[in-house]
Amino acid sequence: MSATRSDQLGSRGTSGGERSFGLDVARATAAVGVLVTHVAFATGVVNPQRWASPLREVLPRLDVGVTIFFVLSGQLVGRPFVRRSLAGAPAPGVQRYTLRRLSRVYPSYWVVLTVALVNFGGGSLGEVIADVLLVHIYVPAWAIGPITQSWTLATEIAFYAFVPVWFWAMNRFMASRGVAEPSRRFTFLGWGLAAWCAMALLWRIGVVALTDTFDFTQPAAVDTRGALLTWLPNHLDAFALGVGMGLWLESGRARPLSAGLRMACYTTAAISLWVVSVGLDLPPVFTGFDGPQTHLRHLLFLVIAAGVVAPSALA
Repeated sequence: MSATRSDQLGSRGTSGGERSFGLDVARATAAVGVLVTHVAFATGVVNPQRWASPLREVLPRLDVGVTIFFVLSGQLVGRPFVRRSLAGAPAPGVQRYTLRRLSRVYPSYWVVLTVALVNFGGGSLGEVIADVLLVHIYVPAWAIGPITQSWTLATEIAFYAFVPVWFWAMNRFMASRGVAEPSRRFTFLGWGLAAWCAMALLWRIGVVALTDTFDFTQPAAVDTRGALLTWLPNHLDAFALGVGMGLWLESGRARPLSAGLRMACYTTAAISLWVVSVGLDLPPVFTGFDGPQTHLRHLLFLVIAAGVVAPSALA
């Protein structure tokens, strides 16, 4: 690879490129969805006794914003690695990548965590340390922590650690087999991402098979199934969707989406949101789903996230 091409790759840093207004809108939509769903729980409007409108059933499912965030992370974090892997170039510098990723999460999180601990208290010293380091999800009884949404940050941190290791392994694997052409590297990376999706499905099947449906009416019960489903393997398919969009873009095969195709994506997402809200008989909480509900909810969340992100990511 020429020095000029290498310099061009390096100058683009460890982000997916220039900021996209469409992706910013998708990110804002996801954030508002998560905010609204938590406010709905806090105010009790998800209960039929408080609000009889059918829209009440949609509010608990706006936590699909988390899946949208994971797809966005896959696209934005994974794309620079995809770009360099297709070109046969070294991966982005791990030190710079690590500092940038951690600086986006920990400082602001620590501020909010401190406020939460001061006002509401924490558990044991070990639990507080786990919360500070964002490893609390790996102990089922600690998974939620003083900040309910913090599990998503723990999963993001795990993804940040996984990405450079996986691309390093894939690059070594392709080099050992003399795979140098971008088209062949595209195929290898595509199959690798398919393996992410298979791993996610197998993880979910195993968790459902080995755990019981959580009884959220029991205050002292531990949601082991819910805790295990916060772990990275369960969400690798969402991240794979985002990385796959980056792979498609960097391969040069992407074409502008027509207005009709964009509308079809958004319509599919809206229909899927309605189906997951009213068609699966889910309880009006974040957890307590049986096996079929767990699998179908996850699948529909992937469809919604893809429908929201793809029109802008692939523009």
